[in-house]
Amino acid sequence: MRSSAIFGVINRKQLEAVFQPILDLSASTISGYEALIRGPEDSRLRYPDALFEDAKEMDLIIPLEFACIEVACRQYKEKRLKGILFLNISPMSLIKMHTERHVVEILKEYGFKKEEAVIELSEKYPLENYQLLNESITYIRECGYEIAIDDLGAGYSSLRVWSEFMPEYVKIDRHFVDGIDNDPVKYEFVRSIQEISRSLGCKVIAEGIETREELKALCALGITHGQGYLLGRPESNPVTLVSKETLGTVNHLRHVVYYRFKDSISNLMEKCEPLSVSDSLEHVADRMQSNPLVNCLPVIDNDIPVGVITRKKIFEIFLSRYGRELHSKNLVVNYINNDVLIVDKDSSLAEVSRMFTASNQMDMNIDIIVTHNSKYFGVVKTKKLLEKITEQQIMSARHSNPLTMLPGNVPIYEWIDDLLDRKQNFRFAYFDLNNFKPYNDIYGYSKGDEVIVLLADILKQNIEPERDRIGHIGGDDFIAIFQSRDWERHCQKILDIFRSEICLFYRDDDLRNNGIYCNDRRGKKQFFPLLSIAIGVVEPDWRYCQSHHDVSALASAAKSEAKKKGGNTMFLSRRRSPHLIVEELDNYGT
Repeated sequence: MRSSAIFGVINRKQLEAVFQPILDLSASTISGYEALIRGPEDSRLRYPDALFEDAKEMDLIIPLEFACIEVACRQYKEKRLKGILFLNISPMSLIKMHTERHVVEILKEYGFKKEEAVIELSEKYPLENYQLLNESITYIRECGYEIAIDDLGAGYSSLRVWSEFMPEYVKIDRHFVDGIDNDPVKYEFVRSIQEISRSLGCKVIAEGIETREELKALCALGITHGQGYLLGRPESNPVTLVSKETLGTVNHLRHVVYYRFKDSISNLMEKCEPLSVSDSLEHVADRMQSNPLVNCLPVIDNDIPVGVITRKKIFEIFLSRYGRELHSKNLVVNYINNDVLIVDKDSSLAEVSRMFTASNQMDMNIDIIVTHNSKYFGVVKTKKLLEKITEQQIMSARHSNPLTMLPGNVPIYEWIDDLLDRKQNFRFAYFDLNNFKPYNDIYGYSKGDEVIVLLADILKQNIEPERDRIGHIGGDDFIAIFQSRDWERHCQKILDIFRSEICLFYRDDDLRNNGIYCNDRRGKKQFFPLLSIAIGVVEPDWRYCQSHHDVSALASAAKSEAKKKGGNTMFLSRRRSPHLIVEELDNYGT
């Protein structure tokens, strides 16, 4: 019964392709779709597990996979979907009887250009002949199509396939994405994959993204492509545009600077008696045997740290034949690992985090050495550091405005204090909408929210993300921190675009009147001009401004001056410290 059913499905191509979107997180667009297959409705072969299980029993995997590819290509073209089509095939099928040529023939038959399809190697079954697979991949690439490997970290040999065949895309298995926002080990694994991929020039696609928190963690790591139920479900007629909610989250993460770690690394430090370079391996082994939780021990030379010796290294030496007899008297200095991170006790967690990311230290069992005046002081467990980093990132994500997904007050304060501490020059711009309350009263809060989102989008599109930052204080109040030279041009462009776009949010009669009639705060009917932006700009002097409180006071005063002028106006203040008198420099716009 099973045999006839699977034969019929393949021969009559009783298959349906569903397509799951793959998002380019760096551009907030759908870059393509992965084709997934479904069997006949109202059948136990409807879903892939049963379909491929029966095909395997009847030795029909290869014809089934080619039927799936043909159906996916035909239906993709029929639906006129845009972007890259990712097609799954097992390496086992690919190396049988030069079937890679048949794959290319199908792609050409349905008119897929070289940049429109990617062959995704799906490791359902073990692979033995790498030479044949290499020949197949080489042929596909010579025909102009790219390669992806699926489920990195879960298959039989995905890491080997990655290292030997250098695919253009690497898809991280959903296991490492699930709960990554709360799992330092998964976070570190994905970070390592991202770093390796960047150095090899291949793109990473994170699979199985189901929560905004997971998406935020992945964006923070610099992952450029994502796939999962949060971004779009597999459907016969899939979404073709990124949802507003996802768009807001991703756009927010382009500008967010995660919560600044004020704590110094010494708060995570543990005391650990170091070894001397003159200690013997036998002494090291005794120390580790007496404390089975210790994975490594620091080694010093006249109080100066020189590296660590690991439990793994000791085991390698002593478990070898005659290891203890031959090496027990040898000095530890000849076996240390000196490729370790050494930091001062007053280093901030942010600094250590950046140093750790830039270092080659990937081993969770190797501690970070802490010094004081260049002398050994203690150690920090790498796992504890990663846990703290993850905790701080989650805290940062919580301080976002829910409407615009831009950073809120806490991250803004942290940015300012960080710039002041580092004696950096910057301009702080305070944006406030004129006449927003009467607009809300007449048009309703829903329309008011649309205006706020409009302003947020204009701000995002008119800064330099590498040097500038934006935030949403609340309501209709926004800020920008400019370190780019063209800050003045950016502000003027924001005013010009808003003046043009805001017309779309009014009825024709109100546009003809250049405003609306509404009761003021005293209940009297009054005319209010069209919405406009008041921008107050200051350049805080880090020698006199003690914290974000001083900068906030300066910016509020400058914004008040801009609002006095009315219309789309920017006021640039000469006042650089809380103790100097306000003096107007320029007014922009009307």
